[in-house]
Amino acid sequence: MARLDGTTIGIRATLTSNIAGFTSQIAHAGAPPFQLWVLPRRLPRDVLVGTSAVYFASINWIKVPAFAALGRVDAVFGSADDGGYWLIGLRRRPFLPRLSGPVRWSSAHALADTCALLGPRVRTVLLETLIDVDDGESLERWRRSGRGYFS
Repeated sequence: MARLDGTTIGIRATLTSNIAGFTSQIAHAGAPPFQLWVLPRRLPRDVLVGTSAVYFASINWIKVPAFAALGRVDAVFGSADDGGYWLIGLRRRPFLPRLSGPVRWSSAHALADTCALLGPRVRTVLLETLIDVDDGESLERWRRSGRGYFS
């Protein structure tokens, strides 16, 4: 088995944790991506159970501000520093906002384009802006920021 450098490990860890967070949010199915990362490490049973509990508690805790905000507004976005977003939450009542239309994905305009699709009737709130980690450069920027995963 080839050894991986710290950046490659960091990117793989970030990727699998982001996939686990996404699948946990969408379908409560975050365990398989998490297991892809953690099981090859052959952690002792108690460490594996503790790591899983802390990880999924953290993922669920990060959703609390969005759910709380949805009690007051129609749409919630967790904005990313690159113009995108790390979270979107929509209320279904009194209507489900329409989100089909032109969005310049993977650009500095993704969040603004998505908000524009919602129109002026939709009350929107932005949560904390986080660093979007999707490549080695942004991973290093996040590391230099001194922020933890959920701080």
